[in-house]
Amino acid sequence: MIVGVMRHARAEPKSPGLPDSERRLTEEGRRQAESIARLLPWRPSRIVSSPYRRALETAEVIARETGAPLEVSELLAPDSFNLEAFKKLAADGVLLVGHAPSVEEVVGGILGCRVKMKTASVAVMEVEGDGSATLLALLLPPGSKL
Repeated sequence: MIVGVMRHARAEPKSPGLPDSERRLTEEGRRQAESIARLLPWRPSRIVSSPYRRALETAEVIARETGAPLEVSELLAPDSFNLEAFKKLAADGVLLVGHAPSVEEVVGGILGCRVKMKTASVAVMEVEGDGSATLLALLLPPGSKL
């Protein structure tokens, strides 16, 4: 099955009085999400997002650009996404939108290597029934530096 795991696009910085879950995308973040939506090598059959605003706004942009239906899952919240959550959410064609460092840990755990994911990056993997996986693409938005 083909599964994508995405780190949300660039968000406003942490600030006193603003709950982390309410941080919004910046204009640059919106552009990143739009660019990645156009670069995806496949069209997701559905998108599942963290309930945190920055991830949800990223997922909304991707859903609008691709026409894929959007769902929200607490399993993608920063302290909840792990390999067990991935197994529950993974399905052919799904794009999961979450947060660092958990998206990096999950993708790295699936692939058996260390993975660094910049904002708005997407790992597209072919996951086999035995849990093994092949990285098909690691996308970065235009202008991202390695």
